[in-house]
Amino acid sequence: MDTPALTDLKARLAQPQGAALRDELLERVDALELRLRTRIAAGLSRTEFPDWFMAAEAAAAAREILAGQRV
Repeated sequence: MDTPALTDLKARLAQPQGAALRDELLERVDALELRLRTRIAAGLSRTEFPDWFMAAEAAAAAREILAGQRV
């Protein structure tokens, strides 16, 4: 079951300008993942690591989903 925000995003991606939106979101997600992984590589405490790692993995998953929306 989709949440309202996800349904709205799917609708926006399906519009004629959806490819441009997808490309913009992909750029933002790529930049976010890079910042997160750079920070992880710089070193984190054991208590910080899981949160940063899961955020990076979520960004990677978002990238995969958006990339799958290519038409």
